[in-house]
Amino acid sequence: KSPAYTGRITVPVLWDKHSEQIVSNESADIVRMLAQCFDPEHRLVPPEMLPEIDGWNALIHPRVNNGVYRAGFARTQDAYDSAVTDLFQALDQL
Repeated sequence: KSPAYTGRITVPVLWDKHSEQIVSNESADIVRMLAQCFDPEHRLVPPEMLPEIDGWNALIHPRVNNGVYRAGFARTQDAYDSAVTDLFQALDQL
């Protein structure tokens, strides 16, 4: 960590060592990038599965992953109640 940096540090992170920049800190994006960047004969994700994976990610990311944060960092009881309700409805769908 740079002594001048006062922001929050998050993981995972995909770091480009050549440009010395963060490419992404979103786990779903990192997995997608890694799954598609290498030898096409040895893909980590079969292309025919991508629509189903995208569908699950569309549910899980905003409502479960972010839902936990929305509940945990809620500043009002109403915001907390809304986040928890949405989170548990998503968990019921899973």
